[in-house]
Amino acid sequence: MDGRSRAVWHWFRRPLPTLSARLTRVGVVIVAIYGLLAVVMPLLVASGWLPDPNSGLENPAFAAPSMAHWCGTDRLGRDVCVRTMAGAGVALQVVAVAVAMALVVGVPLGMVSGYMGGPIDRLMVLLMDTLYTLPLLLLAVVMAFLLGRSLINAALALCVVYIPQY
Repeated sequence: MDGRSRAVWHWFRRPLPTLSARLTRVGVVIVAIYGLLAVVMPLLVASGWLPDPNSGLENPAFAAPSMAHWCGTDRLGRDVCVRTMAGAGVALQVVAVAVAMALVVGVPLGMVSGYMGGPIDRLMVLLMDTLYTLPLLLLAVVMAFLLGRSLINAALALCVVYIPQY
């Protein structure tokens, strides 16, 4: 093992004194598994280890969970577990783009507000407080509906919700 992998292994093996540290470790493992699944899923489908998430009608509709279909099949005969895993990659892409766009918009707004001060600062605070008063999930859903169906539009809808945090 090289030095870096020893450091990572040591981080997982050291005793944890607090509940917070234990929960942090569990959270890091869950996020790592989710990210790994999102990255590896297209490779598993392309290599034939997993069925295509969009192919259906060759499996029985509404099949119960089994070894062949861990979560069963839907009304079109598509494997529910494979479709859920494929959705992880799409969700990760949308969230990454939304956070990046919110960062690109929110940080300059905050910098201008802090540097200029005065009425510009008060206006920015008023706008951000107005965004905070709205139900964020409902705002994102309505914006996604108004913008239309695409990954970029979903990311734009989430971007508006994330801007006040930056």
